[in-house]
Amino acid sequence: MKLELRVSTRMTAKGEDNCIRLTPKKKAALKAIVGQQLVLTTDSGDKVPVEVKDTLLEDFLLGDDAAYVSQEVFDKTLGLRKNLGEISVGCDPEFVFLNDLRHVVPANDFLAFEGEIGHDGPQAELRPKPGTHEVAVTENLRELIKRIDKLSKACGGKIYPEAHSCWEGLSLGFHIHIGAPKELTTLAAPHAKKFIEAYIDVLDYFVGATALLLEDTNARRLGGSKFGKPGDYRLKGGTIEYRNPGGFHLRHPGYTAGIMGLALCVSRTVFAEAGEVSRGWRELGNCASFEFMRKRFNLPDRGTIRWALLDPSKRAAVDLIPNIIHQLSGLQHFDNHKDSIKEYFGMVAKNAQFTPSILHNWL
Repeated sequence: MKLELRVSTRMTAKGEDNCIRLTPKKKAALKAIVGQQLVLTTDSGDKVPVEVKDTLLEDFLLGDDAAYVSQEVFDKTLGLRKNLGEISVGCDPEFVFLNDLRHVVPANDFLAFEGEIGHDGPQAELRPKPGTHEVAVTENLRELIKRIDKLSKACGGKIYPEAHSCWEGLSLGFHIHIGAPKELTTLAAPHAKKFIEAYIDVLDYFVGATALLLEDTNARRLGGSKFGKPGDYRLKGGTIEYRNPGGFHLRHPGYTAGIMGLALCVSRTVFAEAGEVSRGWRELGNCASFEFMRKRFNLPDRGTIRWALLDPSKRAAVDLIPNIIHQLSGLQHFDNHKDSIKEYFGMVAKNAQFTPSILHNWL
């Protein structure tokens, strides 16, 4: 029987990486019982053994009859890493340590430049292990934040890690790293740079315009620096680093998972379709233009997208949201990231705000 597999973002605990969760109806159809081992066969003939468990209530309430697995099993079974050129997501959000007077305590006074918790001058930076799903990366961040908690306590509780997009003139970003096909990140494919710039326009529309709605300041994106402006990206370490969202998104795990889920969903869809149209990146000129992206993803014109990120009132971005939500649900990889994305848009709708205290909101 061919199973429709879905990723359950709740299957992240140890032991969930080798099981499959089935609804009662699906178990009956397979004549399977809890604890039994099933063997899933990939299209290439590889075998992936999994243990049968009951569906989690949250997944069952979604109303479908899919079989649920972890991201790791999903990747193995569908060959997702191979088919998508090992598309991954990572991040290196910046934050500040403040003292009792709410002034910045320079991170380079006590942190090393390198490492999972390092500094970029006065601001601190988290560098979690990347992954193929935003929930896994969010949990990797949580582990680093636990180490920040220990660091704060070791300093006598006199420094407070906070998430902001701008503080005392510092521009703080929540940089999202997309592990894209090497033909793009090395600029080996003809027209690769032009394609990446058009792809960044798509991210500005779906991710950048959405991200600024919750932020409590316009200072970073509308200030004198280039950070947060339309088209802000760079190639780094085999990834495309999207630099538009601000460090504000480190305030809450729902912000973090949502913004990375948006970026990964859009990126996987763009790369999958462009890889096919360009015949494996050999003829990238066929889709290396904003016009191709505009028609394929029903985007507004480039000027409208850029104004949405520069409008001080945010009204232009608000006006785009209904179309963004509608278009997201039709993207090829939406179902694999819908939980994080729906939670995030729920926060946008309610203007859900949290204190800037990272420790309070994560631990």
